[in-house]
Amino acid sequence: MNVATPGKDAPNLDKTAPKRALFSSPSAVAHNKTNISTPTTTDKRNTRESKKNLMDNRHMKLADNEQMGDVRKQLRFNEEVHASANTRKDMLQRRMIEMKRMEMEVRRQMAELAEKHMRQMEEMKMRTTQMTQKTEWMKEIIGQQQTILEQQQTTLEQLQTILEQA
Repeated sequence: MNVATPGKDAPNLDKTAPKRALFSSPSAVAHNKTNISTPTTTDKRNTRESKKNLMDNRHMKLADNEQMGDVRKQLRFNEEVHASANTRKDMLQRRMIEMKRMEMEVRRQMAELAEKHMRQMEEMKMRTTQMTQKTEWMKEIIGQQQTILEQQQTTLEQLQTILEQA
């Protein structure tokens, strides 16, 4: 068991701790140093460009195995992108085929409707022709009946004249 011995490790209870200001503003010199050390936009851009250059040049410093690993990752990524592009292409082709099929179906239905409409129009024409013929026949029949009625009226008048004379 270790026991602390008085010496340089032991705290000195006679000393008081240094006092610190709770809210102290920096001195004018410190303030100017802060403004001087703030990077400008150009400095920031240069820093970004230098980081980019470091990233681009990183492959030059990597070992061959690490470079091959990075190349493999990039190839896998390219294959995945290519595969997803092929998937999208296949999906678009399927949609195009489906749209063509739907277009053909709509055209077929339109042709059926047009044919049905034409048949209905022909039937209407035929019925109209039949109705016109029937109307003409009815007019003829009515004309014949009027003639018969007139003849009967004439005959009746003749009979009345004969009866009056007798």
